[in-house]
Amino acid sequence: MNFEKIFSIKIINYSFTIYLLGIRIRISIKSLKEKFFAEENLKLTSKLLNFVSSPSQLPKATGELRESQLKELEILKIINKLSKEYHLIYWIDGGTLLGAVRHKGYIPWDSDTDICMPRDDYNKIIPLLKKAFDNTDIQVREYYRCKSVKKINYQICLCNKHGEKKYGVDIFPIDYYHKSDLNDDERYEITKQIKLCSKTIQKKALSNEEFLKNVNKVRTLAQELQKKYILKNNSKNPQNGALYTGTEYGWIAPKYFVWNYNKIFPLKEIEFEGEIFNCPNDIKDYLVNYYGKNYMEYPPKFKINGDKIEEYIDNLKIIKSEE
Repeated sequence: MNFEKIFSIKIINYSFTIYLLGIRIRISIKSLKEKFFAEENLKLTSKLLNFVSSPSQLPKATGELRESQLKELEILKIINKLSKEYHLIYWIDGGTLLGAVRHKGYIPWDSDTDICMPRDDYNKIIPLLKKAFDNTDIQVREYYRCKSVKKINYQICLCNKHGEKKYGVDIFPIDYYHKSDLNDDERYEITKQIKLCSKTIQKKALSNEEFLKNVNKVRTLAQELQKKYILKNNSKNPQNGALYTGTEYGWIAPKYFVWNYNKIFPLKEIEFEGEIFNCPNDIKDYLVNYYGKNYMEYPPKFKINGDKIEEYIDNLKIIKSEE
């Protein structure tokens, strides 16, 4: 039996041919690329892609995009090593976790690496990273200004010192709530407060250049807002309290940005690009919160920031020439 005639994908230049159960489908990638960001075509494109193949079957990125991913992998390995050496807690997050589950590595078109750390460990790793990457081409920033969407993201960002952010490893601070076992309504209300606090910080940062660049002042304000509006003046509970994203981060996408303690801990391990890294305890719940129940399929939309789908398509090389 010729398996290639049952299912196979062959990419040549700007078109690919798909054999599915004896049916031959030829699609022009160049044509798709030109219309990719047209809203009316996105869902149709996603449905077509999910019909003919699984995202996990796609080849890895090539060219500069793959080089960037491998650079980030080396940084991630150093963070993993430092965390073990100094007993710090971290777990891979967002698209990095999705890539580990769906692709055993980077999502082919993803251009950054995401990590979460509880606040105390987050603060401890900053000087360790600055020391580890001193005299290298890697810069350890404590905030990143995203001009395209007018956001200031106050998180650790490890990226190249010169030029554009060609690669980046982002570490997000995570805070503890005063109780756990929250229901969805409680999680939703806390998420609303997180977003309101974040907007307050963003508004001040974008209107005050001095405040924008003073990370300590930003963190102080973030903690004050959290204590007043999120914790309601209760004390944090790092023993078994729910966890939520730090309010100084400017890009809050998921429906809930709050996880019950047992959804994160005890941490598990997962394979990513042939290496082993920490991940949340309940991976499925985590990814459904971010991407919906169909997270194993192609997304209905590709993000403007973070996704390099056009670069990925442009760099695709011939997998196998047609005989």
